Amino acid sequence: ADKQLVFEEKISDIQIQWSHMSFEFTTWKSREVPCILVGGKVTEIQEALEETQMALNTMNAQRHSLPFKDELLAMITTLSDTSDTIERWFKVQQMWTSLESVFTGGDIAKQMPMEAKKFSQIDKDWVKIMQKSAETKLVVPCCQNDMLKQILPQCGVGLEACQKSLESYLEGKRNKFPRFYFTSDPVLLKILSQGSDPESIQEDFEKLFDAINRVQFDKVDKKKIMKILGVVGSAIESVDMATPVMAMGNIEDWLLALEAEMQRSVRKECRTAAILCPQIMQGITIEDFGNQTIAQVSLLGIQLVWTNDFQEALTRMSRDKDKKVMGEANRKFVQMLSDLVALCLTDLGSKMNRTKFETLVTVHVHQKDLFQDVWKLVKQNLVKDQNDFEWLKQTRCYWKTDQDHAVVSIADVDFVYSYEYLGCKERLVITALTDRCYVTQSQALGMFFGGAPA
Repeated sequence: ADKQLVFEEKISDIQIQWSHMSFEFTTWKSREVPCILVGGKVTEIQEALEETQMALNTMNAQRHSLPFKDELLAMITTLSDTSDTIERWFKVQQMWTSLESVFTGGDIAKQMPMEAKKFSQIDKDWVKIMQKSAETKLVVPCCQNDMLKQILPQCGVGLEACQKSLESYLEGKRNKFPRFYFTSDPVLLKILSQGSDPESIQEDFEKLFDAINRVQFDKVDKKKIMKILGVVGSAIESVDMATPVMAMGNIEDWLLALEAEMQRSVRKECRTAAILCPQIMQGITIEDFGNQTIAQVSLLGIQLVWTNDFQEALTRMSRDKDKKVMGEANRKFVQMLSDLVALCLTDLGSKMNRTKFETLVTVHVHQKDLFQDVWKLVKQNLVKDQNDFEWLKQTRCYWKTDQDHAVVSIADVDFVYSYEYLGCKERLVITALTDRCYVTQSQALGMFFGGAPA
């Protein structure tokens, strides 16, 4: 009898606990009526439900529970049903919150009118059941409500259909502009829903391009992109568009146009630098060259100079038997390095400028060392001319006037420079292992294989 009294008290406590347990509701974005459950409170209720169900099942398994069997089974059934309803409810809420901003405005709703119409009906049903629940508040009565039990599964099925249509829509956009594959669904939805207002996606360019942080629009025509910008702190590096891009129509179309124009514009910068390269140290200083060109083109420029002078020295040495030419080339490379180091010891005006010239030092130190290594082999008669593998295995950069392209060659593989805008980034020191990786990876790429250096 004492144990049955304890049972009776426990059952009474559980009944009191669940007769007072209530949900918390809140508004969602611009909605003025409460239309979502507060997530933290839902988690708290689910944990309490789990504990109560375990306690009831334990009590039900004991022999002293016989007089309370019907009451226990009814409570277990009710709370189990409540738990399932909450789980389904919260899942539908997550789908509704993720799709609400997509289908109630913006560009996507206009491009998917059927789904927007379907969502509009689901939205009305959702608001109706949430308002009814917000009036009740108590957990068990809310979850036992017939209207909720009837409408919730329908909302779930409808939202899943909208979700599938949306996924198919996003896949189509990604096929048209493959860089969308590198963005998550929420980011892509934000970009697509604001596509008709290019200014609003300024913060998202860096998710689609390696180094474009922002773009600059024309002051008069706010749809015309005039420049691409790389931003480091307060410093800005800009590249003028060879032809302004109009940010009009479908966003994936004008982003494709921006990508193509970026490559044309960077190629134009490379072409200008290739004309200046022969004048470096013979009319213009390395500082002037660096200041006249963007960071990646400055880097390409000193690689063009090094490749051209190195190859010419080897050619003249073998063809003209010119024994002084290697020494002259070495003096030029050493002088270039000395000038760059001296520059880095001065005030360069901005962090971006410092990064630019320090990167030139990093790469040119390696170039000078490579030249001196090959020069030693020349002195030992182990390298005869420009066709020797010791030269061909290096990363060589050329400006091919006949193709009007920058070409990167390693061994017997040639790659056309891709002209992706790279901004002003730091570079790791190049080691002998790096060079080996370059040779291995370039051979794999040349044969259309992949590669994963360990």
